[in-house]
Amino acid sequence: MSEPSSSESTLTLTTPIQYLPGVGPARATKLRKLGLRIARDILFLFPRNHTFPPPPYQGRGFYPKANRRPSSARSRTLS
Repeated sequence: MSEPSSSESTLTLTTPIQYLPGVGPARATKLRKLGLRIARDILFLFPRNHTFPPPPYQGRGFYPKANRRPSSARSRTLS
């Protein structure tokens, strides 16, 4: 394959990965081992699985149970 000329800055889906910005010879070799040859291959590379983060806490106030103080504050007595 011939390298695109300097006046040709347009990237297409059929552009070989070694000509993409940020992909050097070493990274291109690693990507080829994964079966990625052209820009389209990278665009359609989807993760095998995804773990969703837990939903944010929706409780009232700072403590997990509403209207509760920490146990250390409850056990203190004034002397």
